[in-house]
Amino acid sequence: MNPVHASVLAALAASAPFARAGAASNPAGAPATSGFEWVQPIDAEMEPNQLYRVLAPGAVFDGCRGRPDRDLRVVDASGRMLPFFLFTSPADPPVTVTIPARMLNRSRVDAPERYARIDIVLPDDAPADVPHNAIRVAATGDEWIRKVEILGGDADDTWAMLGTGYIVRHRRDVRVDHDLVAYPPSTFRKLQVRVHADPRIADDPVGVDRVDLLMAGRRPVPLVPVEWSGCECAEEDRPAGWQTVAFDTGGRNRPLDLIAVAAAGEYIRPVAVFTRNDTTGRWERAGSGQIQQVASNRQDRIELSARGRYWRIDIHRGDDAPLADLQVVASARPRWLVFESRAGGRAQLFYGADEVLPPTFDLARRTSDRDILSAPKLPLGAREANPLHKPRGPGERLRRSLVTAGVGVASLVVLVVILRMLRETAGPDVA
Repeated sequence: MNPVHASVLAALAASAPFARAGAASNPAGAPATSGFEWVQPIDAEMEPNQLYRVLAPGAVFDGCRGRPDRDLRVVDASGRMLPFFLFTSPADPPVTVTIPARMLNRSRVDAPERYARIDIVLPDDAPADVPHNAIRVAATGDEWIRKVEILGGDADDTWAMLGTGYIVRHRRDVRVDHDLVAYPPSTFRKLQVRVHADPRIADDPVGVDRVDLLMAGRRPVPLVPVEWSGCECAEEDRPAGWQTVAFDTGGRNRPLDLIAVAAAGEYIRPVAVFTRNDTTGRWERAGSGQIQQVASNRQDRIELSARGRYWRIDIHRGDDAPLADLQVVASARPRWLVFESRAGGRAQLFYGADEVLPPTFDLARRTSDRDILSAPKLPLGAREANPLHKPRGPGERLRRSLVTAGVGVASLVVLVVILRMLRETAGPDVA
């Protein structure tokens, strides 16, 4: 054998034990069930080669070290790890629905600003809480930019500003038609729409043919209520001029997608929401919005996309009194653990593992949303401590660190030896 090749093979053989030790310390995708702290049974028999789903409870998010799609495994009675993935119920595509309404009158106001006023009312037989959040204005003319104000009310002399926007019609160079003006969701039964004259146009007639009342957005995803209990909030976490409410969802990393906040009386107040996983950690901003209750108009929803155990809601009050009879409702989009059986029978969830690599199943790529939402739903039993769990103490962590360092040093030695051997075989440089 060539001496150089022999030396290289010897160097590689010397480093092999370190590499094997490193690989064995964290086998990709297939950790032993003893490495997981928690076990939770699936309380139903499975058919072979069938797609199933279970609703991921708060206990799973609390027990996982990170995300459930990383340190969780589904294991059947034979000890086989089943392919799985975490699926969040998707929102539907945006839609726009026209709300049946009628125009009461149209008038023109000339001072102090010139605008056309159109009053719209919901019919008497319409439900009491029909939501709307946009109007479409069909106006005359070809070249204009007109400011639009939308006010809501329940009586002729009481109006609340809902929103302001612009409608545009442009025919030169590039065609532009923008006739939609949006505002926060409202349940006012009567609207006053003011379409202002374009100040660039002398004696703009501000002709308006029609105003349609709309509900634009996505159909709401069915949400799962999240139970919580009130908790204390330190004085230094209560900003001046804000009313603060804090609550505990009972488990770490609990996802929330919506918080509804309502109170007695009339109000329009900004809201900020924060979360954290422990009582002394830093508060992370989770969302913000505005809540209001004016006459029949109610807006109480704050959309979120965050995870945590402790939640803090700050409601701006300035010099006003705090809101009375405050009510908070928390909810989340369903998170499903979707998996595929192999031999049938029963299965269990194992989760809460240190330093485990995420699985690499292709089940998510070959499964459609329709198949997921039509898959049979199975119930989960209570979470229990895994009796086979072997906690990894500081000694194990140190051993893994030393093994990793050894692999690195051995690899460096191999590289140096290879380079030296190649240099010797190349011979001296020729001048």
